Amino acid sequence: MRTIIESERSALEESQLPYEFWEEAAAHGIYAYNRCHLPKLGMTPYEAFYGAKPDVSNLRIFGSLAYVYIPKETASWHKHMAKAFRGVFTGYGGSGYRIWNPRKRSFYISNHL
Repeated sequence: MRTIIESERSALEESQLPYEFWEEAAAHGIYAYNRCHLPKLGMTPYEAFYGAKPDVSNLRIFGSLAYVYIPKETASWHKHMAKAFRGVFTGYGGSGYRIWNPRKRSFYISNHL
């Protein structure tokens, strides 16, 4: 628990996001921790559970700037409109990245980052 709380606290401090994002920061810390090598196990917790090495190519920095592509099919698109919106990366959700959209004050899950 202390590892999770420390990672959450440091992620919130570094990203300068408000305390309301503590749950997102904790989930991000757990996701990263499960993909780190533990000397006691001799492998990662992910590898111990699933029997395969984790793919870490998708790891991103919590609270970093993220531009999310808006597909033409989901928006009333015009050639002068933006093709992406600016958000804040907060973690991983389902099969994509979890992005906070400050304008709409909601989360968005996207494979396009």
